[in-house]
Amino acid sequence: MKKKNIQNRLVAFIDILGFSQRVKNISTTKDLKDLYNDVDHVQREFEVVVKDKSEKEYRKMAGKDVLAFSDCLVISLGAETKWTDSEGSFETFLVEFEQIGLAQMHCIQKGIFIRGGIDIGWWYHDSHKVISSALATSYELEGKADVPVIALCKKIHDYLNGHPNKEAYKHDFDPLELLRKYHDKNMEFWFIDYLSICLRAQDFYEDREFVFEVHKKQIEKAYSKANTTKIKKKYRWLSKYHNEILAEHGSGFAKHKIVLKS
Repeated sequence: MKKKNIQNRLVAFIDILGFSQRVKNISTTKDLKDLYNDVDHVQREFEVVVKDKSEKEYRKMAGKDVLAFSDCLVISLGAETKWTDSEGSFETFLVEFEQIGLAQMHCIQKGIFIRGGIDIGWWYHDSHKVISSALATSYELEGKADVPVIALCKKIHDYLNGHPNKEAYKHDFDPLELLRKYHDKNMEFWFIDYLSICLRAQDFYEDREFVFEVHKKQIEKAYSKANTTKIKKKYRWLSKYHNEILAEHGSGFAKHKIVLKS
């Protein structure tokens, strides 16, 4: 064991919603190919393999790794690196959340819903061995989160909310607006507000309308295919989330409101 491989890291655990059931239901090579293509798409969106030279250099400086197995992804980012010394961990983490949110939205636009958890803590990685408290807690939260979002453990939200660099933004905007709160009678947590992140990245009305249109279409399609009340409940929540964001952007987008049948 090499002590130098013990680091403090931001760690995200992400997987594809409903993957196990789809594997069990495979009966043709087309079924397998369709699932393979979805896994491939997710891995490309989250850039498991990097070819761009500037991205490779960034990952080296930021200590960023993206590991993949089956439908699962593990993204880890150093909390104390050359990059954070220059840019700050607060800004580095928020930029990473934006990238994760955009990748999540691009997956949904292909009909692929994902779920995940994120935490910060110690991480040991040596060759093919990974042992990490942050990975354990992010994996645990992913399992507890009952809706298709990427949730933050309380520790990472407290870390960001109490970070001294947050004060630099207080006269302009709240940098934590890219997070949104989920709560029900059983639990509450913050999650990456992927839909708002994607909408803010669009310069034109027509592009924002397209985002709402495709998001609506994929939720309605997934809901119509859901064969249990439990699964339908997940997409009912997503439709509520969609409609809340829709209302925040004015009446011009009203035609993209989701109304699911019972």
